[in-house]
Amino acid sequence: MWKLFNDSENVYMLQVQKRENASACSVSITDLTFIWEREFSIANLVDIFKEVNPLISATDEQISSNFWEILEILPHDSIDITVATDNTNMTLTLKKKCANFKNALVDYHIVYKLILVRANPDQFKSIVTIPAMQTIYFLEKQQSALLNLIKKKDRELEEFRMEKGDISRDDLKTDKFDSDLLKTDVNGKFLNLFTDEKNTKFWQKFSELNGEIKPTNLHIELEPWNSGLKRKIIYSNRNVIKKGSGVNYKKL
Repeated sequence: MWKLFNDSENVYMLQVQKRENASACSVSITDLTFIWEREFSIANLVDIFKEVNPLISATDEQISSNFWEILEILPHDSIDITVATDNTNMTLTLKKKCANFKNALVDYHIVYKLILVRANPDQFKSIVTIPAMQTIYFLEKQQSALLNLIKKKDRELEEFRMEKGDISRDDLKTDKFDSDLLKTDVNGKFLNLFTDEKNTKFWQKFSELNGEIKPTNLHIELEPWNSGLKRKIIYSNRNVIKKGSGVNYKKL
């Protein structure tokens, strides 16, 4: 999961992934232009902690647990994040004030200083660009399905009102949904792009190259009977079953 943060000059996205055996993690940071990454083992984190926190005594398990606690709540006002970059490296510093850490007599700032290496453009493409494109595709498919569902619900309410009459509570009444409310200027934006039928071949090729994404349980279509105009049913004494109709009583 990506975490978002910023400093005074730029915005960043941070992703930390645990390895299967939980003995290591990979850290990735992007400023949406470049990406920096590195893998850290538990031993690496312990060495980093001891180097920048020489006055704090903690076990390897406490250091690891504290590191993940800090990452879990990012971004947070209690944590200072600073970023420094050069041509190849990025130094990410996480500093958290911790009162009476593990029964210490004074308050300390717990510091983790991670040095990441700038990755090549292929890494940026695989970690940022492709997932972003797939996310947009998924959201477009999801929006299309939800719009169809809203239209079906509007038809259901319309049918109910025609057969049963309007509901009595004004606070529950809603206007028919207007899909034009979602329209916006698409210039320079990735909107209504990937699910456009004219671009089907593009997405097929994109999926061949980078993997297919399949939104599940999102396919909702309007049935043919639900797309035309409905005629209000008017009941009369000819089509209303009268009380006792068709019942024969025996004489006593």
